[in-house]
Amino acid sequence: MENEKWIENDDGVRAYRARARNLLPQITQEVKQALDEASIEMDVFMVIPTTGDAVVTFGTAIDPPDEVWTRVSDIVCSIIRKAVGLDRAKCRELACATTADHSGQLTSPARPMPIPTLMPSIAAGGDSR
Repeated sequence: MENEKWIENDDGVRAYRARARNLLPQITQEVKQALDEASIEMDVFMVIPTTGDAVVTFGTAIDPPDEVWTRVSDIVCSIIRKAVGLDRAKCRELACATTADHSGQLTSPARPMPIPTLMPSIAAGGDSR
């Protein structure tokens, strides 16, 4: 079994964030194209945090089925990893909620929705693949 440790909030994570921030228009364009090619009609937003261990957090204002969201997450993570030069990364889910649904009515009750965040990791011993 491979042990992993998170890269701390150091110059490495800041460098990945800086690359992601500089490439954000290209990344979003690639994501849109890949989603179109996968016949997934969904807008995705991306946020580059300034602190913590995440490089990028992304989500959508809709609540797609789990299997669709898993595919979207795979697409987005792959594009971001390639764009910023991450060989290894992990996604973790964060909870979020929205105050309105697509009809503009308040959602009752606001239901937490998972939003992936991409974090770099390095192998601590073992294979680096």
